[in-house]
Amino acid sequence: MWLMQMTAPPHNLHSRKHSTKRQKVKLSIWVDAPEQTQLKQLADSHGLSLSETGRAMIVDGIRHRLRIEREVLATPILEAFFDKKMNQAINRLAEFLGRSVYELGQMRWLYVNTLYHDTLRKVATAKTAEQKEALQQAFYKLLDTSQKETVKAAKHWNPKIIDVVATIKEQLKEEPA
Repeated sequence: MWLMQMTAPPHNLHSRKHSTKRQKVKLSIWVDAPEQTQLKQLADSHGLSLSETGRAMIVDGIRHRLRIEREVLATPILEAFFDKKMNQAINRLAEFLGRSVYELGQMRWLYVNTLYHDTLRKVATAKTAEQKEALQQAFYKLLDTSQKETVKAAKHWNPKIIDVVATIKEQLKEEPA
């Protein structure tokens, strides 16, 4: 019986003495004598042990190093984020401007054709009523066709607009002097 008590694992007694919530490990470091003196003075001035002061300095150094690493990594991440957002805004603006340029071209086309038809109507005033009616019908057909084509172009991306949008994007991306 005495032998069994001697061979019982001692960890049962040992495990009750220490907290299982927060385990710390021992760390030994070598420092020069002046550094040890300064560390002791710092510990005494704050009412801490040499171990607590050393740990606080190591933890502070680790946190400082991690903060610097995060700052170094954060810069390219933030730049990439803002580049992406700015490119989205530029793309939307360029698309809007491209469509506006296209619509302006449509309006110009209608105006030129209206003037052309007005000229034809003036020439046609000397003709019969049937010819006048035919000219008016042609003009209204032109208006209807231009309206349908404009709506169709607004719904579908016209290849000609892509060139306009690309040019506008490049101009928007250029930095002002």
